[in-house]
Amino acid sequence: MDKKLKDLDDVNKALKENPVEEVAERRRVGRRQTAMHRAGALNMEELRGLITIPVIVVILMIIIVAVDKDPAEAVETAAVKETVVAETVAVQETETEKETEDPTIVREYYDEYLTSFFQQYFDARLQADVDKLYELTGVTNQTEEQKALLQSQLQTQSGYIEGYTNIKQFAVKALEENSKLVFVTYDVKFRRVETAAPGIMYCYVKVNDQNQFEIIENLTSDQTKFVNEYVRGHEEVQELINSSNSKLLQAISSDERLAVIYDAFQSGRIYTDSQEKIDSQVSLIEVAGTEVVTTTETDTAAESETAAESETSTESETAAESGTAAAAESTEAVAESVN
Repeated sequence: MDKKLKDLDDVNKALKENPVEEVAERRRVGRRQTAMHRAGALNMEELRGLITIPVIVVILMIIIVAVDKDPAEAVETAAVKETVVAETVAVQETETEKETEDPTIVREYYDEYLTSFFQQYFDARLQADVDKLYELTGVTNQTEEQKALLQSQLQTQSGYIEGYTNIKQFAVKALEENSKLVFVTYDVKFRRVETAAPGIMYCYVKVNDQNQFEIIENLTSDQTKFVNEYVRGHEEVQELINSSNSKLLQAISSDERLAVIYDAFQSGRIYTDSQEKIDSQVSLIEVAGTEVVTTTETDTAAESETAAESETSTESETAAESGTAAAAESTEAVAESVN
């Protein structure tokens, strides 16, 4: 110490005073901290400047690319966006339509199993497979005589029918769970006839205990009432029947060979007349303005022509009848398997 201590009071005062070195050290620390704060502030400003420059460059590049973009590519991109939007709207509209569809309205029914079921049904008819028909219709109480009669009828029919094509189903939910009222449209291709005959049938179908489709042959009173009221009371059903009826009328009016064969089916003559006799009538139809005569008897040829004209007229009248009756007539041959 450079101060002179005279007594104890001076000693106490000297002890309370901070040493010069300590004061100097505190000042140095303060100056150092101040310098560091200033340097840190400068570094942050420099860092902000470095970050800002690349961001500005990126923005400028985006602007340049947007300005220089090929107009054709821009149009194509816009078209793609419009297509995506249109498809999205279409999907939304379809989903909305499905949600608002009336389940009591008959519509075309796309089901591969039901299509296969009716294909088996028509194939069994062509092959006169009575056992298969009984299986598909749930019939178990037929006698041997009834079975033999049905098989004979089917064999007679298959002598004229080449096949059933263009099979479509239109269905609506029926009374019971897993049951449907199904309207089936199809074309009948007759042998030796170019024009197919449109047909329509309707049946009550259910899923049986074996998880297989089955046509209910003997309807209950409630089921019968449901079918009759539905056929009479629904406009879309009448339109479906009338459409099939109109196509049939057009077909038999344009093809006299078809008219003869179809009349033979409708009148039941295929079971009473020989096939040779009916075929001879078909052979006597005029083709391209030339009369094809297969017999030497002129009178027979003239009578056959008259019969053909009469049959054509009869078919036109039959096809023009009202909805349900016309549908029943156009499927009379089909219905025989369950009568």
